[in-house]
Amino acid sequence: MDKLYLSQFALGGSCHTFGESVDFHLKARQQSFVQGYMSITLDKLVDEGVLPQTDHLKIDVDGLEHLVLLGAKGVLDNPQLKSVLVELNTHLAEHREIIDRMQALGYGFEQGQVDIAIRRQDAFEGIGNYIFYRPESSISFGELIFELSAEQQAKAIDYEAAKS
Repeated sequence: MDKLYLSQFALGGSCHTFGESVDFHLKARQQSFVQGYMSITLDKLVDEGVLPQTDHLKIDVDGLEHLVLLGAKGVLDNPQLKSVLVELNTHLAEHREIIDRMQALGYGFEQGQVDIAIRRQDAFEGIGNYIFYRPESSISFGELIFELSAEQQAKAIDYEAAKS
C-alpha cells in the first residue's frame, strides 16, 4: 500500500506517479490529487498466474520505469520475451543504467531507432522510446518502428534509405 499522485483527472492524462511525488525528471513535485493505492510487481503477477509471460512488453510510466523493471527481473530473464519498449529519460542516471542492464541480459537495440524516437525540444527533450530486443528473435528494423508515431516512422524510413 502506498500513495498514487495524480497530476489531473482526465482521460489519457499523464505525469502521475506512485510512491513518491516527483515529475518525469524525478524532481519533487506537488501533485493535485493523492489517494491510497496498491501495487504489485510484474514478476509476482506472472508467477501467480494472473498474467501470462508475454512475448513483448511496453513500459511507459513517466519517470519510474527503472522501478518497474526492478520488479520484472524474472519476466526479463524469460527467453519467451522477445522485445521490451521502454520510455527512457536520457538525462537520468537511473534510466541510462537500464540500457546497461538490458544489454547485460542479452538484449540489443538499434541506435537509429533511438535517434528517431528521442525528443529534441520541448519539456520532454531527451526522452524517447528504446526498443530492446533479443538478437535471436530476428526482429527487423521495420518491426522496431511499428510503435513510433507517423512522423517518427517517416524519419525512420529516411534513415534506412540513407544507410543503403
